[in-house]
Amino acid sequence: GQIYKFQGASVSGDMSYSDAVVKSLKEATANAVTSLQRFAATSTDPYTLVQCTWDLPPDQCKQCLDVLSANATESDWWTMKIEGKRKSHNCALRYSNTSFVVVPFGGPPMPQSVDQAARSATQSSGIGIGSLTIGVVGSVVGLIMLACLAALIWKVLKLRSQCRRGHIREFTYRELASATREFADGRKLGQGAFGVVYKGAVMLQDEEVEVAIKKNLNVVSDESRAAFKNEVDIMKPLNHLNIIRLVGWCDNRSSLLLVYELVEDRNLEDRLYGGGASVSSGSGLVLDWR
Repeated sequence: GQIYKFQGASVSGDMSYSDAVVKSLKEATANAVTSLQRFAATSTDPYTLVQCTWDLPPDQCKQCLDVLSANATESDWWTMKIEGKRKSHNCALRYSNTSFVVVPFGGPPMPQSVDQAARSATQSSGIGIGSLTIGVVGSVVGLIMLACLAALIWKVLKLRSQCRRGHIREFTYRELASATREFADGRKLGQGAFGVVYKGAVMLQDEEVEVAIKKNLNVVSDESRAAFKNEVDIMKPLNHLNIIRLVGWCDNRSSLLLVYELVEDRNLEDRLYGGGASVSSGSGLVLDWR
């Protein structure tokens, strides 16, 4: 783009001043490129100031300032301007052997000396980096908290879902036949109107658990299947200390099976009519109102 120039008086025969200006402009450019404000200034002679627009990327800012620096320090080998300015659409620089007032692009109207500008740029960079660090840390902490909250909600919903399902599992006929050794007579626990109850062992949550498996005796009809499903629906949500828990079920067309937890503490008749008594004998346990 177009470069706007301003040149002051010349100094002859002193190449050390020219070298010092070139060095100071390079240092200021390096600081401006890494600054969030794209601004830097020196506080010693020769005084220099460089700045790019805030939206300019670091590489383009450096390129723009390098072009202006080369143009500003271009002179005959025996002369060097003691002060000068260069400005394009995206960057600007200035140098001098005396301190000058600085008003950065888009900055506040209050003038600053070069010393004040240098300190302000350093402080602003530190504040910018500190704010960026706090923002990153805050974002990470927020994400961790959201992840923990999501995990907690998922666990609560999972527990509620398990309670609603009652941990009910659908078994295959082959699983239950293997668990009872093909429904062997030696595994029989009792018999009722619905069918025969066998003792078996099944795998639940990677652990072998002993269970009572109730198998129908009669031919499966629509009515018996409806009664079977009704019992499953009733027992499924129940979870009480004094109620035997339904573990699972199997509907295998010709066979209907219910799997309950095994409670090996005799049956109800033994509990109520212990000591050899029975319901038919008329003697047994006397229960009070409570």
